[in-house]
Amino acid sequence: MAAGLPWVRIDSDLAQNPKIVDLVAEYGQRGLAAAFVFVGSIGYSAGHNTDGEIRKGVLPFIHGTAAHARLLVEVGLWEVAERGWQISKYAEHQPTMATREALSEAGKKGAAKRWGKEES
Repeated sequence: MAAGLPWVRIDSDLAQNPKIVDLVAEYGQRGLAAAFVFVGSIGYSAGHNTDGEIRKGVLPFIHGTAAHARLLVEVGLWEVAERGWQISKYAEHQPTMATREALSEAGKKGAAKRWGKEES
């Protein structure tokens, strides 16, 4: 497996995202903690190439609990998945492994063409 990304894309308006606003307004400090778990889950997923999958056993490593996960599912930031959860719309905001591999392959082909080392 390729090394994970050392960065993620976070919308500059994340704090005003209606799902985050609802989470904090409805649940106060618990919602705020769950919002941090959401951000941590994005970082974990990018760093470990999971394409948005968060397995149950990962929760402690992103400072989350089952209660935080329930809140994230309730507001629609996570979806229940077979082995845990899936970050909603992950592939719309973060580069997936398939996208990264396709871009890498295209870059290699472009470099080979430029330097006259095209494969026959």
